[in-house]
Amino acid sequence: MCDSYYLQNWQVEIVNSLKKNNIQLSLIIFNDSPVLKKSFLSKIVHYKYKYLFFNLYNRFILRPKSKRAVNISSLTQDVEIILSKTIKKGYSQYFNNEDIEKIKERKLDFILRFGFNIIRGDILNSAKYGVWSFHHDDEQKYRGKGSIYKEILYNDPVNGAILQKLTSEIDAGVILKKGYFQTIKHSLRSSFDQVISNTSSWPLQVCIDIDNNVASYIDENPSKSTAPMQKVEGNFSTIRLVFRLLFNKIKFHINDLFFTERWVIGVSSEKIEEIYRNGKIANIYWLKADKRRLYYADPFVVDFDENKLLLFFEEYDYKPRKGHISSTFFNKNTKEFSPVVSALEKPYHLSFPYVFKHDGQWFLMPESSENNELNVYKIESDGSLSFYKTLLHIDAIDTILFNHGENWYLFFTRENNSNVDLHIYFSKDIWGPYESHKNNPVKTDIRSARPAGGVFYIGNDLIRPAQNSAVYYGSKIEFNVINTLNETQFEEKHIKSIEPSSNKSFRRGIHTISSVGDFTIIDQKQHTFIYKSFAYQLKRKIRNLFFKFFSQSK
Repeated sequence: MCDSYYLQNWQVEIVNSLKKNNIQLSLIIFNDSPVLKKSFLSKIVHYKYKYLFFNLYNRFILRPKSKRAVNISSLTQDVEIILSKTIKKGYSQYFNNEDIEKIKERKLDFILRFGFNIIRGDILNSAKYGVWSFHHDDEQKYRGKGSIYKEILYNDPVNGAILQKLTSEIDAGVILKKGYFQTIKHSLRSSFDQVISNTSSWPLQVCIDIDNNVASYIDENPSKSTAPMQKVEGNFSTIRLVFRLLFNKIKFHINDLFFTERWVIGVSSEKIEEIYRNGKIANIYWLKADKRRLYYADPFVVDFDENKLLLFFEEYDYKPRKGHISSTFFNKNTKEFSPVVSALEKPYHLSFPYVFKHDGQWFLMPESSENNELNVYKIESDGSLSFYKTLLHIDAIDTILFNHGENWYLFFTRENNSNVDLHIYFSKDIWGPYESHKNNPVKTDIRSARPAGGVFYIGNDLIRPAQNSAVYYGSKIEFNVINTLNETQFEEKHIKSIEPSSNKSFRRGIHTISSVGDFTIIDQKQHTFIYKSFAYQLKRKIRNLFFKFFSQSK
């Protein structure tokens, strides 16, 4: 459904992706309702001046890439077209019975609404799986117009989005896909491009679920939202928006320059089950780097000595801006750490050294997305590492590995949307070959997608820790219970959050948790001034500023 031969760029991407995956475009419904032509004088007299600033901002300043107009004449070749004149009742449009019958005769699987206004009536039942429409907001907070603007105006850290099967209620349809993104508070254009572009795969994902007979959610009850209806921003709200964006941009650059992450590692003498039940972490022994430009993060633990724990973690240096894997022994009796030693260093960045045990042997699998590989190393009894196997050639970030049912599963995010999109790969054998889950990415949620450590059981519940980066990167950990996991389905439910402990200096975030026996290992961070990072960011910003200036002047 569209209003003209022009669609927005992201809408054309959706149509092309569906066609590429053998989903046939068989009908285009054009809005042929007459438009009342007004004289220039009439337009001047009757113009809604209370929206003047908003319209000017959208036309001349905002202009996101995802919403650029694209001519779709090439898409209409060999495709049947229906020109439909609708009946307008208030803000709603109703299709006449003749057009509805024509549409039903085509026996469509679904219709994508990229035009018209609020549609109601029997048109909503004219395709097998209904009429699908996007709402680029969380319908539980914001319904109606003003998508993506409201989050910045109201200082909301999260921007939701839904693909819904329309019902007669506005933005209260049947939820087909839903995701959450971090609001880019200093750039409305970037927020638009992030949310809109990253939801363009959703119609195809629903189609894949239909093909795999796992799309029962299409027939579930509609969303029950009581959120108030929103309107387009008036002049005063637009002025507020512009000043808030300016303030946020200044704040963003100040934070980028003067407040840098520095992580420390903590060993708690509490089982992870106790931390899960209590919702807090106590009895912690801390390990931090002795140089300000260094930090320790992403700890994982091996227990093959009754008196000592072997910890592997990322050691990051802001001077080369690269991490490598280091290790230390933690004495269970004295609660002291041995000197930190380098365990694995490569020309590329290494982090998140996930450890696992298989057939009596311990293994380590670090993140090496920069090298586009997922490698496994054997851990020797003295803590040294030897290369064992490459599982995948992929830009996997923060990967965990575990067995569930008949399969072994790899959970990770990828370089693009590293905090938002969760991907799953599976294999019958631990050493592969691994293949992609039928519907990757299986989850889109800035609050709980990226792994924060290995899975564990509480009773019969399989718990997956995840990073919450909604407010800022690594702000807290979310515990989710996995309810469904197989080759075609994944579903989990959020249970509770774990906030950083009350460490006086390092309480700005927590993003990794692992355990063995009676001990749980975490990391926590502070935001502080680090000269090496400041110098790097300053040079980068000056370079970008000059590049932008000269590229515009050409």
